[in-house]
Amino acid sequence: MLGFVILAALGLAFLVLPIFMQRGGQGFDARGDSTSRWYRSRLAELEDDAADPEVREEIKAELGAVLLAEMPADSEALDTTQAAGQLANSYSGEDAHALGRKFLTIASLLLVALSTLVYSNLGDYRLPEIRGAEAVLELSMETNEADILSWQGRLENWLADNADDAKSWYLLGHSHLKQSNFSQAAEAFANTNALVENDISVKFYWLQSRYMANKGVLDATSKSLAEEILKVDPTNDSVLEILAIAAISEGESATAIRLLNQSLSGLRDARRQVATIQAIGTLRETLSPAPQGISVEVSASAEVAAQVDKTATIFVVARPIGGGMPYAAVRRPAALMPFSVRIDDLVSMSDTRKLSSAEDFEIMVRLSVSGVAQAEKGDWVWRSQPFSGNEASIGVVQAILAPATGSD
Repeated sequence: MLGFVILAALGLAFLVLPIFMQRGGQGFDARGDSTSRWYRSRLAELEDDAADPEVREEIKAELGAVLLAEMPADSEALDTTQAAGQLANSYSGEDAHALGRKFLTIASLLLVALSTLVYSNLGDYRLPEIRGAEAVLELSMETNEADILSWQGRLENWLADNADDAKSWYLLGHSHLKQSNFSQAAEAFANTNALVENDISVKFYWLQSRYMANKGVLDATSKSLAEEILKVDPTNDSVLEILAIAAISEGESATAIRLLNQSLSGLRDARRQVATIQAIGTLRETLSPAPQGISVEVSASAEVAAQVDKTATIFVVARPIGGGMPYAAVRRPAALMPFSVRIDDLVSMSDTRKLSSAEDFEIMVRLSVSGVAQAEKGDWVWRSQPFSGNEASIGVVQAILAPATGSD
């Protein structure tokens, strides 16, 4: 809107400026203009006359003297010959000025037309109505219900004529989500997803809305959305938990255990970590038969237990002897120590690299202060003796951590 106003004002300025310039010249000396016109007409008559050139020059000089008598203000600066020459030249000069004024008038009209065209294509007089709609993301339904409803109405009115505005669809979806209007929210996020490319946050809110609208049932579209999200963010705990719950409802306990174990990599909230670990333990009790594996009881020696950083992460890994790509792995918060974990095919790194297919392996337990999977200087490390593949159900292994004395 501001751009249109500036362009239009500039165009009008170009249009009005020549008018003021012309009026200014006329007001300065209207009598002089009349005398000039009379002089130019007499000169034109002389040019058509067949008189001798010398006579014509004398007549021009006399006309110049008359002109100076009529314009005394200029008599001190110009003699009759100079006045005659300048007035003769002014004849063509005024034509140039007239042409310039026409050019400015046409340019100003074109500028106004262009600004109108640009605004009609790119602008909308109702745009200020939704400016600031991002506030919907921060508003609470408990304390700002009226504001949310107000923004929702304005966004719906705007989208009725601007259906290709992805941002407004996104904000409208959040307004419905805050009101628990899950079907409407899902529709708004679906429209957003159709207008943007591979935005994980849009896909997540669309999945969440569909999941809630379907009362916890994942249909084919929702599962496809979850897979797309996990391709980009494999440790998205919210999506993994949704898939795990769906698997539990379908009686797929083993699948749910894998998904919940994977979700622990992205969880940072201690209470959710504990709840997830407890859920894994409960689900394992329902498995019959239980898969072959090794239970690893992790603890720290009494003399160093006080040195354990409670915010650290403990990795329990079954890997080739001496190192290499793990067959199976789990992670747990160090604050839960001592604890026990089960290493088996349910926590394998992939379906093509399972613990049960290993010819031999070792168990490595590592306490990482940074929480990254790669070994770092200062990590506490414990390694087991080598195991052969047929010893995958050996039972229980005690892993007692202590400060590192060498590199992993």
